[in-house]
Amino acid sequence: MVRMPPTFTRILSRVCLIPLAGAIALTTMAEAAPARPDVTDTAVTENVGRWGHRHVPDLAVSPDAKVGTSSITGVFGRTHYVSLAAPKTRPWNLTYVATLRFWAKADRPNGNILVMLCSNGFQNRRDRVVTVGTEWQLYELALDDKTFAKNVQGKADFTCVRSIVIYNNDATATRVWLDGFELVGEREGRMPVLQLPETSDDRVSVFRLAAVDPFPHLEEAQASRHVAKPRYDLPPVAFNRENAFTDALVDFDQPEGWTARVRDANGYMCLSEDQMLRAVPNLKIELVAVGDAPKVTLIPPKPIRIDRPFDLVECWAYGGKQGGALAFQFRRVDGSLFAAGTDYANTMDDVNPKAIGQFWNLVRIRLPEPIAAGAELLTVELTPKAPKREPDPTCLFHLDQLRVLSFSDVIGKPPPAFNNVGPVVDTFPTHPNGACPQTVGDVRTSVQQDGESYLLAYESDDGQNVTYAYTPTTGTLSDLTVKLPSDATFQPAAASGPVFTFGDRIADTTSDETIAATLRSQALRGDAVHVVWEYTREGHSQTITYQLRLKGKTLQIDASSEQRNLSRWRFGHAQGVRDPKVIEVPFMLYCPNVLLTHGLFVTYYSDWYVSNVSMLPYGGDAIIEDDAVWYNWRRDQSFAYHPRTDGQRHPFRERFYITASNTIDDVMLSVRNPPSPVKNTLKTRLYRMILASAPGIFRKTRALVDQYNTYGMTDAYVLFHAPLWFRRQAGSEAFCGGMNVSMLHEPEGGDRGLIDLFAHMKAMGIAPGYYDGYPARDYTDPEFRYDWCAYTPEGDWKRMWRCAGLKPWAFPELAATLYKKRARKFGTRVSYQDGMTSWIISGMSEYDHRFPESGTIRGTLQALATGWQRCRENVNGPVFSEGRGSDFFHAGLNDGDYSKLKGYWDANDCAQDRAQLFVDFRLRKLGPLSAPLSVNIGYAGFAGTNKIHFESWYSREESYRYLHHFLAAEMAFAAIGMLEPYWPIWDNPAMHFDKTMTSYFMIRQLQERYVMEPVAAIRYFDGASLLNTSDALRADVVKENRVHIRYNNGLHLWVNLNWDGKHWQVRDGKQTHELPPGGWYARQGDQFREFSALVNGNRVDYVHSPAYIYLDGHGRTVEVDGHRTDRQMVVWKTGPKAGQTLHFPPLR
Repeated sequence: MVRMPPTFTRILSRVCLIPLAGAIALTTMAEAAPARPDVTDTAVTENVGRWGHRHVPDLAVSPDAKVGTSSITGVFGRTHYVSLAAPKTRPWNLTYVATLRFWAKADRPNGNILVMLCSNGFQNRRDRVVTVGTEWQLYELALDDKTFAKNVQGKADFTCVRSIVIYNNDATATRVWLDGFELVGEREGRMPVLQLPETSDDRVSVFRLAAVDPFPHLEEAQASRHVAKPRYDLPPVAFNRENAFTDALVDFDQPEGWTARVRDANGYMCLSEDQMLRAVPNLKIELVAVGDAPKVTLIPPKPIRIDRPFDLVECWAYGGKQGGALAFQFRRVDGSLFAAGTDYANTMDDVNPKAIGQFWNLVRIRLPEPIAAGAELLTVELTPKAPKREPDPTCLFHLDQLRVLSFSDVIGKPPPAFNNVGPVVDTFPTHPNGACPQTVGDVRTSVQQDGESYLLAYESDDGQNVTYAYTPTTGTLSDLTVKLPSDATFQPAAASGPVFTFGDRIADTTSDETIAATLRSQALRGDAVHVVWEYTREGHSQTITYQLRLKGKTLQIDASSEQRNLSRWRFGHAQGVRDPKVIEVPFMLYCPNVLLTHGLFVTYYSDWYVSNVSMLPYGGDAIIEDDAVWYNWRRDQSFAYHPRTDGQRHPFRERFYITASNTIDDVMLSVRNPPSPVKNTLKTRLYRMILASAPGIFRKTRALVDQYNTYGMTDAYVLFHAPLWFRRQAGSEAFCGGMNVSMLHEPEGGDRGLIDLFAHMKAMGIAPGYYDGYPARDYTDPEFRYDWCAYTPEGDWKRMWRCAGLKPWAFPELAATLYKKRARKFGTRVSYQDGMTSWIISGMSEYDHRFPESGTIRGTLQALATGWQRCRENVNGPVFSEGRGSDFFHAGLNDGDYSKLKGYWDANDCAQDRAQLFVDFRLRKLGPLSAPLSVNIGYAGFAGTNKIHFESWYSREESYRYLHHFLAAEMAFAAIGMLEPYWPIWDNPAMHFDKTMTSYFMIRQLQERYVMEPVAAIRYFDGASLLNTSDALRADVVKENRVHIRYNNGLHLWVNLNWDGKHWQVRDGKQTHELPPGGWYARQGDQFREFSALVNGNRVDYVHSPAYIYLDGHGRTVEVDGHRTDRQMVVWKTGPKAGQTLHFPPLR
């Protein structure tokens, strides 16, 4: 007997379990879904070719017939038989058929003829013995367990019959005539069933609906409304009733007659008021797993007929804390079965069920093909997910409503109107050259035809000569060669070209020899080469026009076509390289890289400003194989043109840039976004986010900001994360927030408490804010709207975290309505929009064809930029987002992102990841547009990479051994400083406050001088001298991480982030500073000087600025410029604390 976990004992003591007599259980089929049999006289008994046999060689058609004009006949020896087989991929489902009918006679009486229904060979069958006489006799055999006994050697049921066999089990050979085979008498309401073994199966139980809820949780949930992690959850507090189904196929508020087949679990099923969505009870199932594969199959009293065609299944399902998965079994009109979950399969065993997240979900399944009207719903299957890190092992589900729809009906409605978005931001690109790399210095260009080739060449003032030779031969960019004066050549884009989807077949021009590429025209017109290629295969074709011209040192290739068969562009690789090196560029994470070969820097980019591409790959390759290098987008992912919900792709439109230069600055792509309009506030404030997931957070925050104010540290943004609005470990309050703070904060005054706290912050000069939004909303959010959900190319909803993703234009709509109203209520001065930039930008695209710009990067960016601008207006301040490390797509359109360097979240510490200070792209291209929020989401993300959420990690002193390395990285990349510790908050505001002082005072004045300031020069130290970036990359010096940056405003910054323990002696005028790893020195004229350097072998932090003097000897008594202290000290010159000298720890 299975033993139950002790934690479930009290549940079962109150549960009414009602087993079904006979213990009926649902069949799970193997392989393909059974088909409705085509067994009639004309189909089988007049056509010998339909029959198989064993040792009946004389099987033939006979005119001696009872039905029709002929029968079949043959001599059967012992164990010989004839068989009628179902199609190989579609076995028959006989469960709904009442009777097998046929006529038979023999040349001698035979009482041992077997009629077999075989599932998978003779070992898996059901038998019926009949006596065949010498006169025609009608046999009508009921298709039930009594008539057809199961063969004791194997398993068989009526759902999966692969053949009907007539078998002679008698010792004497007998001639048999067969005629008139029919399967007749449909059994309405009968489902595929299997009698359980007579010996009890401890793993399976079958239960009816309990008369009352034996274990209600609502009272306990109400008592724990102020608990961060309640055991049981309240029902949704603000469900939008408009999202309830008015066309439900099943309302689970009336589940009478349903049964549950439970495997590997104990539990109960009942109607419950615990999680009412629509103010009515719904179906509740609570389980404890007692085996390895718990599963619940819900069976209606009879199959539920569906009187409409459908290809969508939707169900309101609650997944408790554990979540789970959901699948449905249907029967088509022809009797064949299919199962629907994440995918689509013939059987419930083969389908991958659709995930149910925690709490309430609107589970939505898009089928790959329409199902005709008249189908039936047979079962609903729930698979619990094992509870993680939970002391309570119970798995809890609720079901409310289920419906089926036709996607064409849904998408055929008018699109949602976003009427409140305000003025659309379309001020990008700010230059007609878009993302084209910008050549530094003057060049002379030429283009000419030389035989079959076109030569596009440039010559620079420093004597560099490069020729791009285009010889139209293959219709791909393998036709392009870079030629150098030394006669050296290489292909920068070998095997780069279009991939088409012609019909249902992929046609790859870079590898498929069956595709014909025909050059339709070529001409040199002015400064551009014009060619037209036609690609054909098996009657399909597409024409692409290419234009090649020089923009400085860059070869610009415009490619376009009005046809819509192109599904992908391959970027290929470089071929014929010499001494290659692939250079990864920080702040272009998950993007193409730079190739160094033949002494040249080479890049190959696409211009997202003019592109119709749908999806970008997530990452760039860095693979070297002999003389071939993959340095562009990842070859195992797609630069894709996905079809939209009408099945059509956008026309092909791309602009590619291939650049080869001896100077790295010439090959970097350009970012042509408008600069942030809030530069002044970005320069003067640091950033702190607080996880508001515990009771008492307002009190703790007030104590913390009071501590900040004590030391004059009020130039800061202080924000609360998402749990301000909802209890993360409960589902009663929807993510990501409405007009009220979470019930968790009610003991501290709720909304009024937050308003007062924010007013307190603003009075001392702090800019308060919160987690303002996310590109998705919970299904139970009052702002959740069915037609706002974002579509994938397949017509599914995009899922983001536990929610349905929103269309991009829903963001500015919410920003101009809900977010604006909320900002006015609480008085915020900064906005944080989570998730929107946490992946490469095409991940935010959606594919609803009713919006012309959907499925393009530009359309997505325009919507996001408009939403960010509304948020700026709401708070009269900056708007930030999460970031991915590829911030160039949106730099300036918002005001900053959490920057992410390579190695983020990989479980290594920073000494293993060895982040490189290759700062040129960030400072030169992005610096004038906006500022990143720190690096790697703060110190823990930088030092421990995956420790951001672990308060215990922050609490340990040894965790901070890389704090100065982190600050050095922030400075080098000109980032907004993070007030550390970034995430947790303690009862004692002085806990680790020394780290907060360091992160504030060592960044605040420096940040004011570098944020959004243009750079004059960048040099890398090789141990002896400073090299320009190009030479440093060639010499592999950049990885030494010792960099000198000079800004146009006169600021000089030397940073040492060497990972091998090397120091750097920096001489500035008459002074020399020894910079250890994690050390720096900065100066701007005589007014500002700062260093974190070794003095007499010990680290000393020092800032001399017009605003304050800061000094810290890290536990040792130090003296600098006449200032002496044995602890952290700040001497204020200006502001509210002017004239005060403050120490931490305070002097006694």
